[in-house]
Amino acid sequence: MLTAFVYEPALRQQANRQGRNYWYEYIREINNQLGLCAQEILPSALSDPGALAGVGFFLMVGDLTAEQMGDDAPTVLEN
Repeated sequence: MLTAFVYEPALRQQANRQGRNYWYEYIREINNQLGLCAQEILPSALSDPGALAGVGFFLMVGDLTAEQMGDDAPTVLEN
């Protein structure tokens, strides 16, 4: 089973343009420190059951708003 984290590069770019640190950027390092081999997936995967089919252990969504996750995300994540 796959461990995954949702990562949206545009959020990091937006924070950096505003002169802010994008703390969720450290999710890769956190996973490594925990010994997790986690795969990065885009927010669009939250609306695609096929894209999440292999994720069974743990999924980290981070700081996405409901709008950034997409309309189908609640249904897809529920299954």
